[in-house]
Amino acid sequence: MSDSFYVYKSARVSGCKSIACSTIAKDSNYLFGCSVASKDEFCMRCHQFTFDARCFEANICTSSSDCYYVYDCLGCRDTMFSFGQRNAIHMVGNLALSKDKYLAIKASLLEQMRSELISRKKLCSFQDIFNAAAREP
Repeated sequence: MSDSFYVYKSARVSGCKSIACSTIAKDSNYLFGCSVASKDEFCMRCHQFTFDARCFEANICTSSSDCYYVYDCLGCRDTMFSFGQRNAIHMVGNLALSKDKYLAIKASLLEQMRSELISRKKLCSFQDIFNAAAREP
């Protein structure tokens, strides 16, 4: 750990601020449960990502923001449950939506996540969602 502040239970952190339960982070701020991060901020449970902001459960993403449960997205903004996207905006499950429709769905899903956090104190992980989809006929 070098040149970092407010670091809790993290390893290999450099030039970071307010990092918890993370590994291999460089020049990032406000991360929780992340690994292999570079120049990111306000992210939770993200892995192998660079130049991202306000992401949750994002894996292998670059230059993206406001992404939830995504995989292999580059330059995306306002996406949920998407994978393999490039420069996508307002997507849910790889389906492009109008801004108004996307915001309505996002508000609904965030409310569901909030209520689940309050009641169960736990959210589904990306792996949980993938396993549930694989079990369906």
